[in-house]
Amino acid sequence: MSGKHRKRSRPAVAVAMVVAPAGLTAAAMAAGSIAGVAPSDRTVAAPAPSIDLLALVSAANSTSQFFAGSSYYGTDWSQVYGQQQDPQQIVVPFYKGPQGIADTIDGAQIGVNQTGVTASGWGAGQTGTALGILAEEQNTDALDSIGLVILDNNSNRAGGGFWTTYYPFAPLLGTTADPTPTDLPGVTILDVGYEYNINGDAAVDPMNPFALGNSLAAYAYGYGQESRALAITQEEPGGPVMFQPAGDVEPVVLEPGTHYVIKDGVIVGEYSADGTAENPNNSTIYVTVVSDELPLTRPLRLLPGGDILANAIDPVMTDLVNAGYNDGLGVEDNPTIGDHPAIPEDPTVLRPMKPFSSLSALEAGDLQDSAQEGLEDGVDTAQDDLSNPTNLITKPLAEAAKLPGISSLTSLTSSTAGITPFTSGSANKVVPNTQKSGTSSSATGSKPLQKIADDFSSSLKKFAAGQDKKKNESDDAS
Repeated sequence: MSGKHRKRSRPAVAVAMVVAPAGLTAAAMAAGSIAGVAPSDRTVAAPAPSIDLLALVSAANSTSQFFAGSSYYGTDWSQVYGQQQDPQQIVVPFYKGPQGIADTIDGAQIGVNQTGVTASGWGAGQTGTALGILAEEQNTDALDSIGLVILDNNSNRAGGGFWTTYYPFAPLLGTTADPTPTDLPGVTILDVGYEYNINGDAAVDPMNPFALGNSLAAYAYGYGQESRALAITQEEPGGPVMFQPAGDVEPVVLEPGTHYVIKDGVIVGEYSADGTAENPNNSTIYVTVVSDELPLTRPLRLLPGGDILANAIDPVMTDLVNAGYNDGLGVEDNPTIGDHPAIPEDPTVLRPMKPFSSLSALEAGDLQDSAQEGLEDGVDTAQDDLSNPTNLITKPLAEAAKLPGISSLTSLTSSTAGITPFTSGSANKVVPNTQKSGTSSSATGSKPLQKIADDFSSSLKKFAAGQDKKKNESDDAS
């Protein structure tokens, strides 16, 4: 399934503006990365030097071409890989492509399980291709040096990746439609996707405007936030991958060859992800996060009373959106998960695009039932809002607090974060946070949203201090 890998040419994004069909041009440009967080002060965009300590290699993406954050899922991976090294993180610029990532991993290889690799979006897709290059070159030293590869919102996930789904357009942008290889014994890959997001869960029918618009909305709403919706780490480089469910419960060891479906910070399903007999999966952990709302109608909820209309049309819109995925995948023995046709049980099975497949997936009777359900939901919501007019203000504010970059409103979303973060006595020793809600917490045990708010506040203070210093210097000079 991984196919042959050769040295790839550099991406030529501009080509998409000329050759991509209507709708897919914007989608191709959106198939960048969820950047996670802003890069730390330790980040440098330079090739990896030969070192004798731990290393964290981060692939930049099409949205942030020279920078990459090191924090995913509540863990700063530069504190797990490369904690004794300066710089702790080595960023591979996006333009260097898969070959540049492969060369950097090879240059940083220093010992078994001592190299960490992080990437998101298109950068994650290129990282998968880089692993295939190392395998093709039979570079076992470099592969053995990898303790964990994190592919967040992977554009080359077999079942749903943007490039594997819309494969005819990959060569036009100088990239590859090859799915991320799963036949890399000894290399643990954590592939995390998000329902409806166009990078890793693209609609099968690109001609369905509802599905395509919804997947773009999911990308916009999730940008920079989705990777914080989980709590995952390793106690030591190359060790078991640990997931901390929401609530005061024990961490769960995530096993390779398994697909975990997570909703509200809790595992709601586990499925085998064995791939095909010719190319069995023995190294990848798949995680898919279920969307808590339909992204397409979320903008309505930002308006006073907009939730009334959103709830009224959500059932019909959901049917129209899901029709863009509900094609049976063309594989009878790989069904979708329950009421989530956008999520296949086995994400190692390719899901190529099928234009106009939505037409056969829609049934008039279902739409009629959904319309009736939506009407009832809209009436109930209207009665609730009118009986409690403060909802017209508090609901839009709570929705606004979920927007990317509006992390200062954490008090409105603390009850819905769905995360029990890790506390840590050291960089590699992780202990579940058993503190009850409503009590104060330490800096290391604070919620991710609060940490982002604190970082933002700190940045503002530094900026203000800098402005004051410049003003004082100017006054002194005059």
